[in-house]
Amino acid sequence: MKLNRSKEAIVFTKYFDPVSAGREINLFKTYSGFCQRGWKVTLFTSRSTHIKKNVLKNNEIVGGINVRRYDENQYIFPKWITGVNFDHKIICFHGLQHFPDLFILSYLLFLKMLGKKNFVVMFSSHGLYSYRYQFDVSFLGVIKKHIDNILTATLINFVVDGFRSVSNKEAYFMRASGVKKIMIIENGLPSEALKRNHKPSIKIKKLVQNNKKYVLQIGRIDKSKNFETVIRAMTLVKDRKVKCFIVGPTDDKDYADLLSRLIINHNLQNQVYMLGEVTGSSKYYLLKHAAAYLQMSHSEGFGNAVYEAMGQGCVCIVSAGTALSNLIKNFRNGFTVRANDYAGVAKKIDYVLDPGNKKTVLKMQKINIQTSSTRTWEKTSQDVERFYLNVYKKLHPDP
Repeated sequence: MKLNRSKEAIVFTKYFDPVSAGREINLFKTYSGFCQRGWKVTLFTSRSTHIKKNVLKNNEIVGGINVRRYDENQYIFPKWITGVNFDHKIICFHGLQHFPDLFILSYLLFLKMLGKKNFVVMFSSHGLYSYRYQFDVSFLGVIKKHIDNILTATLINFVVDGFRSVSNKEAYFMRASGVKKIMIIENGLPSEALKRNHKPSIKIKKLVQNNKKYVLQIGRIDKSKNFETVIRAMTLVKDRKVKCFIVGPTDDKDYADLLSRLIINHNLQNQVYMLGEVTGSSKYYLLKHAAAYLQMSHSEGFGNAVYEAMGQGCVCIVSAGTALSNLIKNFRNGFTVRANDYAGVAKKIDYVLDPGNKKTVLKMQKINIQTSSTRTWEKTSQDVERFYLNVYKKLHPDP
């Protein structure tokens, strides 16, 4: 059975552009690349962002991708799924949303049982499968983990033909849950992240000129990013002239307020600054001139921001036990510290700033630039395409 001549993919994900978190960036970079290489890609998603429900257009073309959006309740309970033509296409799930993923996977299983599975199903949870719930000990978190490990893993093994993992850490948790058919394909970097010359905004350029020594963490202002540890670490850093910049859009206003109070309570108003969202050349300019990059998240599926920091030659201090430890190795290209160990983070910042360690720090910076120099989003997109087509050809060889 031949794949449609135009090479067609159908994609399911709860959020998409203009949401700009790790998964959504991954989707845009991967499938816009597909479209550039002649694919027809239809993406089904909700009309919501992380912070506002049902505010986006119903239909539009984004990067060549045909985006079809539904009100959130319509997307979660997809009565429309029976009207989607899956014949001879590659169906791709992104993220692990029980609703509608369980509905759609069950529907595809039903088609398989009827002997009508003339398509291929691919799945990627972008590092979030089971792994993030090791930190969630609430009743709902425990229930969610058991559902992931039993019901969803069973459905995946029965219906899904290939699973793309973004890291070794995620693949480990998948295999422990009984999921098979895994291929590890890491995320990529935008070409701009590999450049060394950037033209920042006047505001960011002045900020860097006026603050010769600073560290920073980038990410959505969300509890999972654990900015508290970074703020507390700054109370123990020996050099009181060192600044810390927290960069990212606010997803959780209550959490942002908590961080602001923490800064005030520790009398760090002249050391720790919340800059809001910084993008493009300005972001890479900040990274390039940082003394160190920090990422103390409780959980990370891959760590796009860390990868971008590596591309700018940053020494990275990251949370141990997460997928970030796949990118950063102690004393090779940075440091791993337990997520809540703010004293440990402060010691690593002191180490990087110590002139006596300059030779080691320069070596780390060089390794990070070299490591990230070949991993572009274009290559990632091509690797994902090759994986999809290989699975398709294996299951449906040409007659």
